[in-house]
Amino acid sequence: MAVFAFSHLMLNLAESKDEEITRLIEQSSRHYKPHSTHYLKLVELSSHLSDEQTLSLRQVGYSHFAIEWALRLIKRQQHTQAWLLIEHHWADVDEPIKIRVLELLSQQRRYSFITKIFKQFVAIEPYQTIGQLAQGIDPSMINHRVLSELGINTLDTPLQVQNGCPHMILLLGGTLDSVIKLQQIKAQFQASELASRLPYCFSEPVYVGNSVACDGEKGEFIRCNLAQVVHAQQLFTARHVVMMSDQPGLANVRHGMMVLNHLHGFELFVHELMHFAHFEDEYPVPVEKASWLCASPGLKAPNLYVGNVPPKGWHSSKTCRLGKLRSYKPSHMHSKMEYHAINLSNQYLGLWLKALEQSLLEPSDYQIYHHQLVNARPALVK
Repeated sequence: MAVFAFSHLMLNLAESKDEEITRLIEQSSRHYKPHSTHYLKLVELSSHLSDEQTLSLRQVGYSHFAIEWALRLIKRQQHTQAWLLIEHHWADVDEPIKIRVLELLSQQRRYSFITKIFKQFVAIEPYQTIGQLAQGIDPSMINHRVLSELGINTLDTPLQVQNGCPHMILLLGGTLDSVIKLQQIKAQFQASELASRLPYCFSEPVYVGNSVACDGEKGEFIRCNLAQVVHAQQLFTARHVVMMSDQPGLANVRHGMMVLNHLHGFELFVHELMHFAHFEDEYPVPVEKASWLCASPGLKAPNLYVGNVPPKGWHSSKTCRLGKLRSYKPSHMHSKMEYHAINLSNQYLGLWLKALEQSLLEPSDYQIYHHQLVNARPALVK
């Protein structure tokens, strides 16, 4: 009985609110009075109005309800139509409904729409900063107080680094989407079995904007240039670097630095992570690489032997198909180094752990590269 009584009360309250809204709309529709008590009450209740009620008030000429209707268009992904209303009415409405619009656009990741609004009207924080982050604006040009409030790290932010971690990886993002994707990948790694088996630790993602210049084209490797930020303290503490860009192109590891596009997924990230331990791809490498990688015999990587006398139990591989000598891999099965979606086998995990232990005997590829950059050898950034 108590449950029924409560439900009945809630129904009565809803009906009462509907009746109140209907009465207020009737009063506000008789004459255009944007400062009347009944109109201001409607403004407070505007999110509860039906589409029909919102349209009726918009047609009377109330700017607030034109923007309320724009909100509903945005929810339906009708952004072009919404812009027509925003362009005409934005300057005439109060900040609370503007924030509702900006928050919705932010949730939809319609950052270019936010930037478009602020090109014509007064900017509102933190949405102006969010739009700048989405564009990859140099962090030195962005309000650092707002960055801090948003929880965005930059190269000026002291980072929490795990003490005694020999395989620290610095995560750099060129845009807001890149930083978000790095957060997701880091969380996926930490939730996976790999986190308990591999000695890697990751920094919090660091926003670098276009201060790390990246270029990419579809079907080509993405390339990034650290020259502008080479003296940042965080770059001295890393053993490896991951750079997440919004440039199109292929993921790769070069000079001990992994470069990804923010659309690339976790499994590809793990494949590229294995390159930090000098694993080689088990699909045919390009002719240019095959010309030197496959020209002389020997164990070239934890998973690659080149020549005619492979280790016992190894099997023919595709790596050197375009090279001078044949290549071999540890397993006859397909591996993550050929198809990144394949699960990592225990055999390859063992090879990975052994390679990581041996790698600590000398600086990493990235550390050598970074040292050369710091010592003014800019040709290396290409």
